Formats: sequence, structure tokens, C-alpha cells
Amino acid sequence: MGFDAGEALLTPDPRIAPIHILLMDYFWFPQKFSFIDIQLPDGFSVQGNGVFELQAVIKRNALTERLEKLAELVDKNFFRLNCTPAINLFPQRAEPITLTNSQPDYPIVPDARHQNQIHVWAVHQVSLQRKVNNSIEHLPVQPLLESHVASANEQDAGLSWQVLRRELPTGTSLELKHFIAFSEHKTRQPSESPEIITINTTCTNHALPHQLQYGHHEGDFDSSAPIAGLKITCLTHPTSPISPLEKSALRWRFLSQLSLNHQLLDGAHGAQRLKDMLALYNIAGDTEKARLVNMIKHLSCEPVTARLISNDPHSLARGISISLTFCHDALGEPDYYLLCCLLDRLLALYAPVNSFTRLTTVIEQESQTTRIWPVRAGRLSWL
Repeated sequence: MGFDAGEALLTPDPRIAPIHILLMDYFWFPQKFSFIDIQLPDGFSVQGNGVFELQAVIKRNALTERLEKLAELVDKNFFRLNCTPAINLFPQRAEPITLTNSQPDYPIVPDARHQNQIHVWAVHQVSLQRKVNNSIEHLPVQPLLESHVASANEQDAGLSWQVLRRELPTGTSLELKHFIAFSEHKTRQPSESPEIITINTTCTNHALPHQLQYGHHEGDFDSSAPIAGLKITCLTHPTSPISPLEKSALRWRFLSQLSLNHQLLDGAHGAQRLKDMLALYNIAGDTEKARLVNMIKHLSCEPVTARLISNDPHSLARGISISLTFCHDALGEPDYYLLCCLLDRLLALYAPVNSFTRLTTVIEQESQTTRIWPVRAGRLSWL
């Protein structure tokens, strides 16, 4: 689980390409891919205290010889039901801002009562309110750096907004704070009544969850669901927050991504370009992830014609066959399979229109590790 569009943790924002969302989740929250969803047969039911068996058949592979050692570690306590990944992001309407002509920008305050505990993650929607003829008028404010063609005919506030980030001293350290600035359109008319800005944000408690104790027998978090006896317990300690990059580093990664988007992954340098693209998302500098990515040794592509549906001769289509070879050291890497799952879905999102991709992965000198992944076109998969 974790690869579908509805399972994104960081952001479901439709303005962000699925490729970027998938890569951000993989490098920032790889734990979300450790969950499985078992589909039970239709009509299946178990009475209270009932017992049923699930049998897992494992194909013969390079790790089969180690299964006997692993079997001793697996028992009923090895599996947990009703588990889900969680992220400390939540919607929050920030404190209202009164527009003036004396300020170049305004601090975004999510909650005036808990300024040290709630931090802005992202700004999603900005609107302006003003009183006109004994009624309150609500007008949208558009982002400065986005296209507004779709909303060109809609009435707006005559303003555009942009979010700025600054480091401010707080006690003995520097803390990143968000500000919002506005630019006026040429057609904007001055208002005789006060204008109030409303900001809808996504917020986080930053380092607070990481500082909490976990594993309490009565539960670690309170639930808003009206279910008696419901406990929410952390299986692992909440991770520490990842600070945003500096402006210069962020611009370098952005420009590097634009450059790599126009380069082919095929050829002598295809594997290196793929590794460079993946490295751009390793913002936290995870050495294990970097080492595994660097085990990609060779990448090749070739056009193919295949059936999208194996038993349907009328489903022939042209596509791209992609072969990935990994260094021999990848044989003992526990995250090798997860990386292959990521690359299978990642490369499928680059599939041309009316085409598909079919990935084959193998570890050098280990032909038994060859795996042909399902034919994919974007998010669609044909088994």
C-alpha cells in the first residue's frame, strides 16, 4: 500500500504532479509503505471470537534459504490489525489580517493562543472580506506565481498573494516563520471600508510530537470518534521534523529538476540521470536511501508491442520496455524490493500518451532475481 493517489500523506494537492508526491512520500515517510491491505472474499464474515486462517505462499527466490531463520521470529504478535500511517498535518484557519498601506508583509499566525506549538506548513486559500452596502462581500485572492486563466472572468479582490519565509530569533535559536505579502492589480479600486484577509492553511506541531513519550497502555492520543474504549497507540516513535531547504539549495534542486526533465533516461548516462533525479528528493540526506539508489548500475529502454490484456488479441499496443540492473550488493538489501516498486510506478507516470511501460529488474550475476513487473500506463495496471 501507499502508491495510490488517495494514499498520499504529504499533500493531495492536484496542482502537484503525482511523480513529485510519490517521491516526497518515499524519501520523507518510507514507513507508510510497510502496510498491507488484505482483500477478503465477498460475503466473508466471522462471528465474535471466531478464528480463520490466512495462508501466504512464497515463491522460490534468492532469499528462500533464509526463510527458516526468519520463520522462528514470526508469530501472531508479529502482525497488527487496524494500523495506519499518520502524519502531523491538519487544516487550520489563520488569524485574520487587516490590510493597511503601511506594511509590506504580514506574519501568518495560525493560532494566537499557541504560537509556539502550531506552525504553518502550507497556504492553500486566501480571501478578502469587506463591508459593502450593509452586507459582507467575499472575494478570492489569487496566488501571484500561478496561472489565473481559469478564473479570469471571476470577480476577485484585485490582489495577488505570495508567501515568504524568514528565520527569526526565538530565545536561543532561530525559528522559521511565514509571512504573506500582497501586490495590487492596476484595476484595483481603493476601499472605503476596512478589508480583512482570511487565510486557510495546513499546519503542523513541528517538533512537539517527537518530544512526547509513547507506548502508554491507555493510548497515546485522544480520538474524536464517538466509539467507547477506542485507543490510539504509536507503534513507533514520531519522527523528528525535516526543516525546509535554504533558498539557494531549493533553487538549485528546482533548476536541476527542470534540466533533468529534458534529458533521456536511455543510453550510457541513463542510469546516472535516474540516480540524479532521485537524489534531488533526498532532502534529509538519508545515507541508506542514497546508498541503495547508487546501486542502480544500468538502465536501457526499447520499444515493444504487447497485449495489455493477455487473453485479448485486440488489446495490442506499443510501449516501452525498461530494463534496470542493480549491483550485486543489492541482493542483501531489505529495501531493494520497495525501491523496485517505487521505480515501477514512477517510470509508468512518464509513459507517453496511448502507450505503456513494462519494467524488468535484475541483480547482476543473479539471474534468478529477474522480475518482470506488470504493464502500466500512468496509474493503470494490466496484470
